[in-house]
Amino acid sequence: MASSRQCADASKAIDVNCASFWALGIILIHMPTISAFFGIVIRMYYDDHAPPHFHAYYASQAAIIDIQSLNVLEGGLRRRALALVHEWAAQHREELMENWRAAELHEPLRNIDPLE
Repeated sequence: MASSRQCADASKAIDVNCASFWALGIILIHMPTISAFFGIVIRMYYDDHAPPHFHAYYASQAAIIDIQSLNVLEGGLRRRALALVHEWAAQHREELMENWRAAELHEPLRNIDPLE
C-alpha cells in the first residue's frame, strides 16, 4: 500500500490523460481526464454508476453532471464555471456518450476538444 505522502502527492496529479486520487482513505482510483479548459478539468470513471455522467473539477470544487440533461447530480461548481461546463458539454454530448460506452467496456477513452 502506498504511503500517505505518496497518496497525497498522487491526489495533486493532473495529467492530460489520467489522474490518480486517494478515495475514502483506503483505495487509489484511476480516472482518465478527457478534457481541460479555463482551469476546469473533466474526468470520467470506468465502471461508474448510471445515469451516464462525467465529473467536473474547478479549484477545490467538484460536480457530477448528467450527460443527457446536464443537471448537476452531486456537488457543485461556481456559477461561471458551471456555465462553461454546460456550454462545453452541450457541444460534445455525443462524444461524452461515446466515452461513457467505452468506459463501460473498459476501452480507452478519447480526449474531447476543450471549450475555446
